[in-house]
Amino acid sequence: MVTDEALTRRARAAYLQAGGTVDPKAAFVREHDGRRYVVLAARDTVLAVYRIRPWDNVLSRMRRPPPELRVVTADPDAN
Repeated sequence: MVTDEALTRRARAAYLQAGGTVDPKAAFVREHDGRRYVVLAARDTVLAVYRIRPWDNVLSRMRRPPPELRVVTADPDAN
């Protein structure tokens, strides 16, 4: 089992390698409708959302993430 810390580290690396210019200050794993996602954020802005494939833990960047994942609060567990 891959830890949430490892998934967020991989998502940060993928974001920066893809040309991201803003350093993500927050990264957390979220579950929505039975699927897991890594959300990268800086202050109150979501920078990127990656879906985690359950069978092999591969990350794929979402072009249109679910609206519920586009909201960032001070407490990531509040959503």
